[in-house]
Order: sequence, then C-alpha cells, then structure tokens
Amino acid sequence: TDTSREVTTHKALTMPVTSSWLYDRILVIKRGEVTGNHKSDKNRRLFMLNHPTLDKLKTLKFHGMIQGLQDQAQHPAIDQMSFEERLGLLVDREMTDRLDRRLKNRLLQAKLKQNACLEDINYQADRGLDKALLQSLQDCQWIKKHLNVLITGPTGVGKSWIACALAQKACREGYTAIYQRLPRLFQELPLARF
Repeated sequence: TDTSREVTTHKALTMPVTSSWLYDRILVIKRGEVTGNHKSDKNRRLFMLNHPTLDKLKTLKFHGMIQGLQDQAQHPAIDQMSFEERLGLLVDREMTDRLDRRLKNRLLQAKLKQNACLEDINYQADRGLDKALLQSLQDCQWIKKHLNVLITGPTGVGKSWIACALAQKACREGYTAIYQRLPRLFQELPLARF
C-alpha cells in the first residue's frame, strides 16, 4: 500500500509524496546507471518519470495532451525547444483533440444519411440552384437569426444532399443538427407536445 507523507521545501511549500512516486524515480536512476544512455533507455526513463503525470492527465481526461507528450518523447529534436514552446504544443494538441471529438459527436448525433459538404456543390448542372443564396447560407447566419430553410424541388435534384450539407456545415460551426425526413418528423411532432 502507498503511504503518503509530506516533504517540505526550503520555501515552506509542501508536496505530497507517495512511496510509489519515490520508487519510480529511484528505479529510473538505477536503470540509467546500469543500462547506459541509449535512446530506448531514454524513452523508458522518460516514461517512468512521466508515468504519474500521465495517470493524472488520464484522470483529467486530457487525452490529446497525453498523445502529444508521447509524440514529443519520440521526437529527437524536442530537447531544442523551450519549455513554453513544448507546453504550447501540448495545449494546442489538447484543444484540437477536444474540438475534433466534439465535431465527431455532433456529426454522429445528426445522423446524416449522406456525406455532403456545401463547398462541394456542383452549380454547373441545370438544377435551378441559386448560387448566391446557397453561399449566403454557408455563414450560418440563418441559424443565429432563428430562421428556417425549406428546400423544395422535383425528385432527384439533390434536396436531401443539400439538407445534409447544411447540417454538416452547422455542425462544423458548433451547432447541433439532426437529419429527419418529413414523414418521421410529422410522427414525432405530436409526441413532442406531451
């Protein structure tokens, strides 16, 4: 079992230390003396030194930062960067990871039937699409203003595809969306009133 005790520094700062924390550091020092200074030994020592930190990052659910720290340990030129630069890279990695996970969750919840994107619309085909109107919808101001979009037209012109593209763009802008066909929506509207 780990017994915790406090170690006091000369500035009267205290830091809880567990016996496993201390054991990890002693083990690393002994390994370093015995095995020499090879790259695999460096990675092993780095892992042993960062193991408690990785556990804390995992507890805090900083998965992007964990991956970034592991990537930095594998990169040979990382020692040439300052602490602030390395920390900045880790924070950027965590932020990107979180934004990607949120976008992925919004797209899964939207249940889009087609992988459509507004930037991929083909205006060359004769479908009667108003290019200026569709480009004005790309900034999602219609959502901010609480407006509705009604897409009409004959069969096969791409109404569902455009609806999925608008929903995908809304998800990329941070909004939630859901794709439903009209008959299903009419079934669920009475249920929503209760």
